[in-house]
Amino acid sequence: MGGFGALNLHLKHPDVFGSAVPLSISVRTDEQYKTEDASGWDEQWGRLFGEPGFKGIDRITEYYKQNSPFYILPKMSAAEINQLNIYIDNGDKEQTLCRSNEELHILMRKLNVPHQFRVRDGGHSFQYWCSALPNALRFISDAFEGKPYRGDIQAKTSAIQLPEMQIKKFKILNEDASVYVPADYDQTNRLYPVIYLAGNLTSAQQKSVAACIDKEIKNNAVCPMLVVFLTDNALTHFDKALPQLEEQVRIRKGYRFRAIAALQSSAAEVCKLAVQPEQFTACILSDAFLKDDLFTGLVSKIDSKKMERTSFFIDAPDKGNYYSDNGNAHMLLRDKDMKHEYRVREGKGGFEWFMKGLPEMINYTAKRFHK
Repeated sequence: MGGFGALNLHLKHPDVFGSAVPLSISVRTDEQYKTEDASGWDEQWGRLFGEPGFKGIDRITEYYKQNSPFYILPKMSAAEINQLNIYIDNGDKEQTLCRSNEELHILMRKLNVPHQFRVRDGGHSFQYWCSALPNALRFISDAFEGKPYRGDIQAKTSAIQLPEMQIKKFKILNEDASVYVPADYDQTNRLYPVIYLAGNLTSAQQKSVAACIDKEIKNNAVCPMLVVFLTDNALTHFDKALPQLEEQVRIRKGYRFRAIAALQSSAAEVCKLAVQPEQFTACILSDAFLKDDLFTGLVSKIDSKKMERTSFFIDAPDKGNYYSDNGNAHMLLRDKDMKHEYRVREGKGGFEWFMKGLPEMINYTAKRFHK
């Protein structure tokens, strides 16, 4: 409840507390309160917001509304909202807090509440909260000095030159297709796992992606793998493109060694492929344009047991345009108990933003290849 208290004290007394960093906020939506098991309600929330024994709508008391950010925020004026300065961090392995924190972020985005929102790998633990402190203290320090937040600490990167011979060209569906191959590709006969990446990348952007993956391979962080940069036509007609690729490129066959990734607008077609059972071991959606509940519409119709062998990785920018759809996708996957990882990182999206998260996505995919 510390995160809940920190947030509420800031909302009610911004003249006293000029900023707040609530971690893993123990907050609930109305629906969660109304449906919570009686023992859970009676032992904690009943004592705080009503009284033990309340059920259903009776739990949504006036005192509860006076202390719930879901009710406080919509009643605040624009001037009051502009006084707020909030940094929220919540682990993607949380249980009920995944939904409530996500829905709070969605509400705050709609109300233009100044805030940072992060979701990282982890759960309700001191280890997770300690790992949040460097950026939390950075945020607080800037607030004390009256400065805009300078942004999260970023890992240092260096420019990498990739030999031209590691980007090969093949004909797929009568079009040129680019494929990144590891350094030992021409010296061996081995078959490689593969990531199919869709996203309308330029030649320079493809080289940047390839160089990043090549660095991870050479550092022994991940296994050697191929990256096929899919054209729009190859993505749309993937069932025809796949056998042509496997004839020309030394790809290890089978869904276990096949992953698909989408950047931005390519997410729609990739999602349609990914929800077919045993097509891919992993589906990566980065800065995905999941508009009109596309993903939730597809996933809600499928039997989660049939998708046990496919895992999803959703990587979203906290200031992106599709924050609601990405958040809803995470909540649905959690509700259906489907394997997935979810990240919300600082930024508005785009290729440079995508590149900062690429090493983690590649490491996640490599683990799926050799799970």
